[in-house]
Amino acid sequence: MITNFPGKKFLIVIPARGGSKGIKGKNIIPVNGVPLIQYTIEFAKTLKLNYVLIVSTDSDQIATLSKKLGAECPFLRPKYLSTDFVGDMPVLRHALKRIEKKNCEKFDYVIMLQPTSPIRVKKQIYAAIKTILKNDFDSVLSISLVEKKYHPYKQFVLQNKKLKTFSKKSKRITARQQLGDSYIRNGVVYVFNRKFVLNSNSVYSEKSGYTLLREHTVNIDTLNDLLEFEKYIKSNKNRIHA
Repeated sequence: MITNFPGKKFLIVIPARGGSKGIKGKNIIPVNGVPLIQYTIEFAKTLKLNYVLIVSTDSDQIATLSKKLGAECPFLRPKYLSTDFVGDMPVLRHALKRIEKKNCEKFDYVIMLQPTSPIRVKKQIYAAIKTILKNDFDSVLSISLVEKKYHPYKQFVLQNKKLKTFSKKSKRITARQQLGDSYIRNGVVYVFNRKFVLNSNSVYSEKSGYTLLREHTVNIDTLNDLLEFEKYIKSNKNRIHA
């Protein structure tokens, strides 16, 4: 198969632990009759890259399903990397070290595809890879523009039963027109330099870039998010894996 980015090896990691407090069994819950993680595994398999695709999970059930769908799952994630408070980088580092040792090979880049952000197309992944290659970034994150009504300067935190502005700059804002653009990670794609994965506990640094997505995305945390994705699937079947 002819691949994009010849000479570069990619490790694609789909993180999918078994525990979830928001939605029980979230990563394998059926959406329009298909386990949620299946959308991301099947998408990853369409990428024209020199890659190895693995699912990092602590769940035997998710591991069995992932293998059936064509992803590798050569190990179960240890319990200390499967709690609610573990970040992405320790999980990716564990996966990278284990698979490199097993396969006796080194990867150039690690791509993380979160199963909870299943609306994605190939051009978004390729754009992120082009950005990290062109600029020699540590990482590239996909981001989306935040609606002005959710701008950080319009947000509050609760302190001692009182409202406190999220930012000290909030008091200077009197009109919507004064608000600059703000962005949020949407979870669609992360691309990391191998060295960065091995040495960082954060997904971004002063040498991180971005790919801005104008398309609709969803980040599944609640049942309403699941219903939104299911509605999207039913009306956009041709867009999946595009």
